Amino acid sequence: MTKKRILVLCTGNSARSIMAEGIMNFKGRPQFTAYSAGSYPSGKVRPEALHQLEFAHIPIGGFRSKGWDEFSEPDAPKLDFVFTIGDDAAKEVCPIWAGQPMPRRKEPKPSRRLPKPMENTSTRTLKYLAAA
Repeated sequence: MTKKRILVLCTGNSARSIMAEGIMNFKGRPQFTAYSAGSYPSGKVRPEALHQLEFAHIPIGGFRSKGWDEFSEPDAPKLDFVFTIGDDAAKEVCPIWAGQPMPRRKEPKPSRRLPKPMENTSTRTLKYLAAA
């Protein structure tokens, strides 16, 4: 089986996409390698996101907030999937990825929507993500 490479995009690349990258790399190995980036990176990773990953025993080393332009460079990893994360409640615009592959965006049912980790740092949120 060929390892699939995934990019998770959000606006700030400071919490949700970082957590998705960490969870996918931890739970998806060896089939997947995940990366994350932001359309307007904040330049810092939220400590609450790292705390939640650490609480779930997911390694937290090496995370950094970065722009999506890193993945459009000629030497960037070839991607198999691009997932975009937006937050309608916070009036965030979901990033639009113009490159290949085409992004996948699935809106969760309203009853399954998760709060932004920086607003709700409950362990229940991360347990839900880690168990998904």
